[in-house]
Amino acid sequence: MGILALAADERVVDVKFTKDTLSVDLLDGRTITVPLAWYPRLFNATVAQRKNWRVAGGGYGIHWPDLDEDLSTEGLLRGAPAPRSAQAVRAQKRNVRREVSLEERLRTLEQSAAKVEAALRRRQRLEFKPDWFDAASPEVPDPEMKEEVLA
Repeated sequence: MGILALAADERVVDVKFTKDTLSVDLLDGRTITVPLAWYPRLFNATVAQRKNWRVAGGGYGIHWPDLDEDLSTEGLLRGAPAPRSAQAVRAQKRNVRREVSLEERLRTLEQSAAKVEAALRRRQRLEFKPDWFDAASPEVPDPEMKEEVLA
């Protein structure tokens, strides 16, 4: 049995947008639909800017001159979101650092609170004296208990 493989023609025929998606019709009849959120420039563009597109790359790409945005059918078929800009990467790194420092601050505050609680417990233990206990009195009902209270 032989398999007849039809040649796929991934050249762009048409581009359409909905509120949340980008759809690209290909010459071989397929339609690629991807989330518009994957492409922030297109997502934030006006309707007029989105409509102003050109076929590029020998038919295998799309270019939006108003947005300086380019997509390829290969990338769309792979499901590859737009690469992040260097500015977005730097912003994320700053946010990660900020989160780590907040986490460290919280940990430090928790440790400080634990130290304060322990100090208060020690103070209460030292201030607690049983009725029978008098430091000046040589007679203590249980000498071991005196050691525990003073510890």
